[in-house]
Amino acid sequence: MESKGGREGGYTLRKPADRITLGDIYSAVNSCSAEPEDDVDCGEAGQQLDTELEKILYEAEKKTIEYLQQYSIVDVMKRVDFFASDPLL
Repeated sequence: MESKGGREGGYTLRKPADRITLGDIYSAVNSCSAEPEDDVDCGEAGQQLDTELEKILYEAEKKTIEYLQQYSIVDVMKRVDFFASDPLL
């Protein structure tokens, strides 16, 4: 997205909506590196469990992004009745 300030300002997409996927959007607004708010010492077993869960969640997020890459903004808009009659789609 690009923004333009002022009275005639607003937001525009940097590339066509049919080339922006939900995976692109998800990746832009989420991060795999979120730190937990509370750090509790649960010993070695807790550390191992935490490490393995992080690996699993990382892989799940990669698969989610991969799946979302199938759908563009235009694909989603075509599914919404409000936009279905838009001649630009």
